[in-house]
Amino acid sequence: MFVWRAAQGKIPTATQLRRRGIQVPSAMCKLCDRSEETPDHLLVSCEYASLVWEQIRRWVKMADEAKPETIKDVLNSVEEYKGPKIKRKAIHAVFTLTLWCIWKNRNNNIFKQKSDEIHKLIGDIKEESFQWMKQRTKVQITSWDEWKFFTWCK
Repeated sequence: MFVWRAAQGKIPTATQLRRRGIQVPSAMCKLCDRSEETPDHLLVSCEYASLVWEQIRRWVKMADEAKPETIKDVLNSVEEYKGPKIKRKAIHAVFTLTLWCIWKNRNNNIFKQKSDEIHKLIGDIKEESFQWMKQRTKVQITSWDEWKFFTWCK
C-alpha cells in the first residue's frame, strides 16, 4: 500500500502536507535540505536516496540500468528486468523495502532527530529483505552469504 501511495504522490511529505493546509516548518527535504520534499525527490532523486539506490542497484546487479528519477522509474525497472522471474521477484521485494526504509529513515529524522548513515541503511535493507525472502516466499536462498552478495540466483 505504501509504494502504491508513494507512486501516486499521496504520502505525507512536506509539500503534500502544505497542499492540504497543514503547517510545516519547512517544505525542504529532511534528508538533504536542498530541494522541496516531494515523494519522488525524497524517495529517489534526493542526494541521500540517490546514493542508497546506487548501492542497492549495484548489489542486485542492476547498476548498468538507467538511473531512476521517480518512484515509477524504480517500479518500471523491475517490470522491465529481463533476468529470471524469481530474481525479478526478489528485486521487487528489495526495491519495495528500499522505498520503505528511506521513508522510515526520513520519519526518524523528523520525529526522533536521528538519521541512519547510508551504509547502515544498506545493511538494514539487506538483512530485512533476507529475512522477508526466507520467511515469506518459496524462494530457496540457502545462506546469508549468498544473499549478502546477491549470488543466490545466476
